[in-house]
Amino acid sequence: MENVKDASAFFRENKCIWMDAGVVAYKLCDQNYDCEKCSFDFVMRNTWKEQADSEQVMLRFANNSLIDKVIRNIFKISYNEELKYLKNQLVLKHMFGGVYTIGISELLPALLEDIVEVKLLTGYGYVKKDEPVISLKGRWGEKEILAPMNFTVLQKLDIEADDFPDDTWFGVISVPEAELNTVEYSYDKFRGNNHRLMARLHNYMKTVPEAGFTMMDGGRKCNYLYEVLGKAEFGQIISDLF
Repeated sequence: MENVKDASAFFRENKCIWMDAGVVAYKLCDQNYDCEKCSFDFVMRNTWKEQADSEQVMLRFANNSLIDKVIRNIFKISYNEELKYLKNQLVLKHMFGGVYTIGISELLPALLEDIVEVKLLTGYGYVKKDEPVISLKGRWGEKEILAPMNFTVLQKLDIEADDFPDDTWFGVISVPEAELNTVEYSYDKFRGNNHRLMARLHNYMKTVPEAGFTMMDGGRKCNYLYEVLGKAEFGQIISDLF
């Protein structure tokens, strides 16, 4: 029995991120999660790229062109070693000492289209963990982003809805290194989260009727992902990112 338990624990702890994302049925990691040196990861990433670029594959997945477009946008997001990726889809860019520019990760703009308002919810000074700092509002609904750690706002940078997602930096903060260590995402977690999201969206392409050209009732044209999936389902996808 001990051997069975040990094998089960080994299986859980050594799953490849592509298996964890549900893209492949079985694959254990033998590279200590160093994806950049993994030949399997190289092949899989190039397979996704070929699927994104190939006209034949686009036709094969034409049951939902809008979902495929979002998947391709997520695929293009690369890990930037000059940034610190945090919980709650926030990123930091180092300026000097413990001072950083704070902004929204690329993943959210890839999903949150049709933005009508970006509102800062915090003033200057000390911000406690889990306090709301910024709100993104669209015709799909509204999402408040909470502070993942304690920090101090030194400067506020307004974001106009028309400038989103080209402009996603909303402040300059100071934060102790000890606070960052508890909320910073590793490269592996960054990659794993993005792979799981792409796999989840890909599953919708198998179940959602053809859309992206007209609504299911034959009405107006669909332009956004939330129109295809419905606001409730779309809202759940967003909530699961936090």
